[in-house]
Amino acid sequence: MDGDGGDDASGDDLPLLSFGVVADCQYAANGNSAPHPVRRYDLSRSKLAEAVATFNDHELAFVINLGDLIDSSADDLGPVLEVFRTSRAPVRHSLGNHDLAGFDGDRPAAVRALTMPGPYYSWTAAGHRFVVLDTNRIGVLDLPAGSVAWHRGVEELERRFTAGELNAQPWNGGLDPVQLSWLGRELDRASAAAERVLIFAHQPVVPATDHTVLNANELLAVLARAGSGLAGYLCGHDHAGGLGWIGAAPAVTFVGMVDTELNAYAIVRVYADRMTITGYGREVTRELTGGKR
Repeated sequence: MDGDGGDDASGDDLPLLSFGVVADCQYAANGNSAPHPVRRYDLSRSKLAEAVATFNDHELAFVINLGDLIDSSADDLGPVLEVFRTSRAPVRHSLGNHDLAGFDGDRPAAVRALTMPGPYYSWTAAGHRFVVLDTNRIGVLDLPAGSVAWHRGVEELERRFTAGELNAQPWNGGLDPVQLSWLGRELDRASAAAERVLIFAHQPVVPATDHTVLNANELLAVLARAGSGLAGYLCGHDHAGGLGWIGAAPAVTFVGMVDTELNAYAIVRVYADRMTITGYGREVTRELTGGKR
């Protein structure tokens, strides 16, 4: 049942809640994407099936897809959603830039296809508030390629890049003011209820790279309202993966499943004082406690 905290760990030190993580599956059938020297689009469906089979061997509260389930065509969504339907645990989604590209920037269509409650949303379980963000706004990701608005957006990104903003890239987005206000209210509700907060998003907010959200400073300012209640920020987008910190809270970027012939996915276990990540394939195994790796 959604919200079950258990896992199959032994002894008294049981997690409050456990869940599966996949990032950047980017499935594409043959011919639906340009060849790439590292990415194996054609293998992603079988990699996802392997991940779900592993998840089904554990008692998980949910599985979170951190975005970019497909690479470039909405026609490829059906086969991977079919895999997710075999999951014992409920599956939740975060929108990625490639998901939007597959729907020509049509966010409502992508949200409907993934049966998401909205482009951003939250729920509570086991003393935690889980918040899914939509980091695909304020750039060009939701604009029809070639449109007047898209060209203006590209020009603005070029101006910002020339000014030294390395994340001013067409594959990045951010949070619009409406969503930032909503996030602030969610954090305030969590604080009032003494809930810990775990953020899921497609794009990283730290460390600063060419894959960071466009308005990282604004997002960090809002996240600061969670204070010590922020348990972590989990994302994808940068296929190499990585680790940063928002105060004492870990900001983990998960490795892209689509890259190479070797798989990448994880199981996260949340405890009262720490979070552990069991990595499979190319994903890193970590124990994260109070600002320490």
